[in-house]
Formats: sequence, structure tokens, C-alpha cells
Amino acid sequence: MRKCVKIIIDYYINKKIRLRQAKIIQQDQSIYSYSRVLNEDLHKILN
Repeated sequence: MRKCVKIIIDYYINKKIRLRQAKIIQQDQSIYSYSRVLNEDLHKILN
């Protein structure tokens, strides 16, 4: 289940997420949302 929430992220964390997103988009040549990258990273950390 997905839920829309508002969070505040530090500049350097945001930059790392954006760079990771850009790398995935370049490799796959497809759409890859910021939320998807963030969710996948959180999933790895929390599981």
C-alpha cells in the first residue's frame, strides 16, 4: 500500500538520490521516478 507523505531531506542525501536516479535512467533508457529510487533504498535499509 502506498501513502503520500511529506518529508524534509538534507541536501547531500537528495543529491545522492538524484545521481542514483540519473544513473539508472541512463542505463535503462526508461522512466525511473525519484519516489521509486527512494522507496527501493529505504526497503534495502529496513529489511
